[in-house]
Amino acid sequence: MSTLNVNTIKDASGTDDSLVISGQNTVKMWAHWDGTGTVSLDASFNVDSLADDGTGRYTLTITTDFGSANYAAVVTADPAVFGGTDSAQLVAGSFRTTVYSHAGALTDSSECHAVALGDQ
Repeated sequence: MSTLNVNTIKDASGTDDSLVISGQNTVKMWAHWDGTGTVSLDASFNVDSLADDGTGRYTLTITTDFGSANYAAVVTADPAVFGGTDSAQLVAGSFRTTVYSHAGALTDSSECHAVALGDQ
């Protein structure tokens, strides 16, 4: 196996900044979990643990912390509900997710997903 060590990848001409890929603009963690019954991670990257904080609330603990709480965390859930982050519970090493029914009530979901981007 070969290893490629670079700081930035650009398009062939080197002029189109919309195609720049660097360590700063890549996904730093992702998770997929079942939030019903005994909550468990189905698959993840850079996630140390998942906690069930009650109906519709989960906390993801990140293995390699972000540099601060100034990162973007995006949460989705199955189509019958919608997910989000609790910004008051977003810190460098973890964040709380919330899942709501379309009626606005906290609810558990069998399909939850999260990604986060930012500086580590």
